[in-house]
Amino acid sequence: MSADGDELTCDRTTASSKRRDKTSAVSPNAFSAAWGDYAASKQVGMPDLTFHALRHTHASQLIDAGVDIVTISKRLGHAKPDITLRIYAHLFRKDDGKAAAAINAALGPA
Repeated sequence: MSADGDELTCDRTTASSKRRDKTSAVSPNAFSAAWGDYAASKQVGMPDLTFHALRHTHASQLIDAGVDIVTISKRLGHAKPDITLRIYAHLFRKDDGKAAAAINAALGPA
């Protein structure tokens, strides 16, 4: 993959497959790495991020915005929310102030 003018092209000969001809598929890792190089080029000016890094950034931003885990899990294509929780549990805030406020509101004044 290279930046030729404004066009994004991919050199299929860099694919990590047994066949190295023009008809072989490009490996996802090779394509993602090439995307990172292209994004970081002077023409585009984005950070050097692979698709996988963009996926994690997306999930992290959703968690920080307070989006529920089921919605995030669906957006990421995880089969179950527990997969998402195992991967991203460290990003959830440890402050239980929101939970305390919710139970206090439910119980009302003492």
